[in-house]
Amino acid sequence: MEFLYVILLFAIMTGTMFSFIYFLTKLTNQIEENRKKGIKDYSIANNFKYNEKSIKFPSLIKDFALANTRTGTAHSWGVETSGYIDDIEFYIVEHRYTKHSGNKSHVNMETICLLRKPNLEIPDFYIRKEDPLFDGIEKHFGMQDINFAEDPTFSKRFVLQGKNIEGICNFFDSSVRLAFIENHPNSLLPYQYEGKDDKFLVYADYFKDNKDRVIMLEKAIAIFKSFSNKN
Repeated sequence: MEFLYVILLFAIMTGTMFSFIYFLTKLTNQIEENRKKGIKDYSIANNFKYNEKSIKFPSLIKDFALANTRTGTAHSWGVETSGYIDDIEFYIVEHRYTKHSGNKSHVNMETICLLRKPNLEIPDFYIRKEDPLFDGIEKHFGMQDINFAEDPTFSKRFVLQGKNIEGICNFFDSSVRLAFIENHPNSLLPYQYEGKDDKFLVYADYFKDNKDRVIMLEKAIAIFKSFSNKN
């Protein structure tokens, strides 16, 4: 009799566990569908294009370091919003890929914003938030960081890198540096940026809901307009 009770208890526990997993999976899928619907509705309401899958985007960023450092498998590009704001062409795309290390694998997710405007001349650069501890150690061993003696606030806040140091210093005048200071998010997972030719790339970890994507786009455009004012 006790054995039957044990079997019955095990069946109840197993059924409860599977029911919970099913409920959790369904809830997660519903949240994801609602997130995508919010992005699609925003795109349509603002006369932007929306694509569940992006075909063109990988070719647009193939010359950026971002494209060359995202090694792995199962790359997918999607949930794309694109259009024009004040003559600036923009794309916001989600990128998912799998990285492998030995017998382990990890799925990486990021949101990427690309802006471009014809005839703009942007020197190749990479910029991100500075980590006082770890970057301080890296600099000790030779890591590049282009600083501005006249702007210690900017120099302490960001790591700026690139081959054409003179060109980058000329490009990053006071208006450009101020645009980065004012529009870079103060968060645990801040944006990273790359500039090249007539394109400006902004990327951040994890997929975002529509509200955060709009904020990302607005801040990217605010920075990009400081570039445009130079031409």
